[in-house]
Amino acid sequence: MSEQIEKYDKRGNKIYYRHSDGCEYWFKYDKIGNQIYQKDSTGYEWWKKFDEHNNVIYSKNTNGDESWSTRKYNSKYDYYLHHKNSDGYKKWYRIINNERKEITQKEFEQVEV
Repeated sequence: MSEQIEKYDKRGNKIYYRHSDGCEYWFKYDKIGNQIYQKDSTGYEWWKKFDEHNNVIYSKNTNGDESWSTRKYNSKYDYYLHHKNSDGYKKWYRIINNERKEITQKEFEQVEV
């Protein structure tokens, strides 16, 4: 069994990792440190896009799985999340004080921002 290896860029972001089992991982980041890309030695890749609040709004992987998220913020900085993926899965949530509660699509659409 080999040793674990990690490499970091100037900002402290992990850009390379080799697990003790030999599997390797490479990472890329945007200008503010959000991880936007990951690839491993098996060929698996994962891409992410972020909004102005540093939330993931889109992700896609090598398997073709895609997911989209829309967030709305009210005047109290609570937020409402609409998540859907390429399999047709759709959910709506209200997140207050880091507690997630499922809501209806209609409730999501009525949020005033």
